[in-house]
Amino acid sequence: MRFSSRTGVRLGAVLALATHAHAASAEADRGRASEAKRAAPSKTPSAGSFLLFPPGVVVPYASTSIDGAPSGERQIDLGLGVLWGATDDLQIEAHLGPIHLGPAQGQGPHRLVITRGLLHTRRFELGGSLSMSLDTSRRIPVLSTVQPGLVAAAGAEERLWFDAGLHLPISTGPEPRLGLSLPIRAHVPLSRRVEVRIESGLDVNQLGESPAVVPLGIALRYRAKRFFVLPHVSGPQFYTPGTGRVDAGTFSAGVIVGIPLKR
Repeated sequence: MRFSSRTGVRLGAVLALATHAHAASAEADRGRASEAKRAAPSKTPSAGSFLLFPPGVVVPYASTSIDGAPSGERQIDLGLGVLWGATDDLQIEAHLGPIHLGPAQGQGPHRLVITRGLLHTRRFELGGSLSMSLDTSRRIPVLSTVQPGLVAAAGAEERLWFDAGLHLPISTGPEPRLGLSLPIRAHVPLSRRVEVRIESGLDVNQLGESPAVVPLGIALRYRAKRFFVLPHVSGPQFYTPGTGRVDAGTFSAGVIVGIPLKR
């Protein structure tokens, strides 16, 4: 069982919830876009973007998690990363980790994610993403996984909103494979500072050989003025449609803390 394969789930949580948490706050504080301007399709996201940070915003974050298997095996990990709104329509994320604290030792694969905005309206956004996993193991190529994809979000500012994606993880070795990930998430604000997110979707580890599984997870985001906290728990293999099997023993739980900064 490779616990490190779930790193993308935790990074997805940071990208979706943390991005909107700060972007929505920036929209309220700055109010720089008129209603007519935001209603028109554009390639340039406004301050209220669901998918991207405003340019110049940097968010360092730290994460810790525990992953478990039905056998009773556990793995505790630590991660450090940074999200950067590079331009109006470009966001870059670098993640160091997972750093395994025990019982297994070591680290990686580390991850670099580039997200580019393609279309932005007041209620809908579309972007392209490229994720690259950098491995430190001698048995695995340095660039161990390349994952191109599309991401989209739809909603009404601070009210209920959704985001979804289509990703194709391509493993370069030692056993090359092509997978599929179709995440979908619903975000429900409970108050000005608290938001709950429910996530599911469909994952296939290796197309044509591995069965499709349906993950299930929940996260809670608390946003203060200068930081956010995001506890989360998920079952990455919760349901297998082909067999009807429910796996509640495989889980990932943790917390992410980030501090949005202006460059």
